[in-house]
Amino acid sequence: MDGVLARRLLILAIVLLLVSALAAGLTPRRVAAPVPQSPAAVPAGTTVSRTIPAAEGADTPVRVRRGDVLELTVKGDVLDTVLLERLDRLDGIEPESQAYFSLLVEAPAGLYPIRLVEADRRIGSIQVTE
Repeated sequence: MDGVLARRLLILAIVLLLVSALAAGLTPRRVAAPVPQSPAAVPAGTTVSRTIPAAEGADTPVRVRRGDVLELTVKGDVLDTVLLERLDRLDGIEPESQAYFSLLVEAPAGLYPIRLVEADRRIGSIQVTE
């Protein structure tokens, strides 16, 4: 009787294996998500070097084109952090040390404020054109 039971369990195991293999074969396959397309190619630009003051009342415009390399220096007698809004760049500024940024301008055309974080004031803006 033990031999008959062992055969039945073996046959059941084989049948279950075949059913699961058949089910796996009939299940629709996942289609890989499409690869995200890169944004429009950034045109080759020039290097734009600018120095702006962190003084109160300053609102210095910095004009660049998309594709330019911006080398921006912020000078002032303040202890603060300079933020390039919407470009997610930060650098500290002290009376003896200036804030410095070097970035390839890939952002779409628009206005990107330059702020002192702790003083909560705008000291300029980066104006990006196409």
